[in-house]
Amino acid sequence: TRNVAEGALKLLRVLTGAEQGAARDIVCLNAAPLLYVRGMAKNLQEGLDMARAAIDDGRAVAKLRDWVTWQNQKPEDGLPTLDKLMEQA
Repeated sequence: TRNVAEGALKLLRVLTGAEQGAARDIVCLNAAPLLYVRGMAKNLQEGLDMARAAIDDGRAVAKLRDWVTWQNQKPEDGLPTLDKLMEQA
């Protein structure tokens, strides 16, 4: 639906660094505890810093591309869909 597509575009704008502010903060605040629980960050602040750095250096988008590849039975179908959305973002 339209709201799902708008949400996907907003997330892509955050992950590519095109959107700053509250949306980026929310994404990073959601990622921080995951990084901590997985043992990748020693505390929530470090997790927050890691999430911000991943967006800034492009690792967040690269991880999304990996996820799309792994989650699709036909990755060759999923990646073009992601690329098309990224063009719109």
